[in-house]
Amino acid sequence: MESNLKTATNLKSKRERQVLKLRSMERSLSEELHSVKSDIEHLTEQLEDLKDQIHETCFKVSRIETYKSTENIKMESRLTCLEKHKQAFDEIFEKGSIFTLGRTLLQLRNKELKQKELEEEEKELQKRNKIVEQNELHAKMVSTVEEEIKAIERECTVLKKRNNAIMLKLRRKLMETENERKELLKKREDS
Repeated sequence: MESNLKTATNLKSKRERQVLKLRSMERSLSEELHSVKSDIEHLTEQLEDLKDQIHETCFKVSRIETYKSTENIKMESRLTCLEKHKQAFDEIFEKGSIFTLGRTLLQLRNKELKQKELEEEEKELQKRNKIVEQNELHAKMVSTVEEEIKAIERECTVLKKRNNAIMLKLRRKLMETENERKELLKKREDS
């Protein structure tokens, strides 16, 4: 009988150690699950921030395009006005109503206008080039951000799969622990 008591006591001690180990394992797995959830939430926030940055960059690109078209319209209007002035001067020259001195002065004035026109065209060309450079820079930024988003989405997918696997493992362990606990309780009740 003493031997049965020792055996029962040893068995009880073993089972209690098993219960403690299982509880410890359950706690560590719960902590790991919490950590994974926290990582996923952090990555989700980063993804949202990147999406906001993409929208902002797209908005800036559209504003630049609007400015570019406005500047083109202004330039075309100025060119049309200059062409009208030139035609008017050419008509006056053709009619011969101005003396040679006047014609020379008008030719000089016409040259000045052409020079100004060339300078304005050069300035407009520089503005266009600058706008094109900015558009290319914004396009590169957008593509870089989109690549980062894709990488983060892939990482989130991997983390979700890992999280699901951990959850499944935890459920199994919890079920095993619960089953072992029930068996231990049943054996205690039977004893």
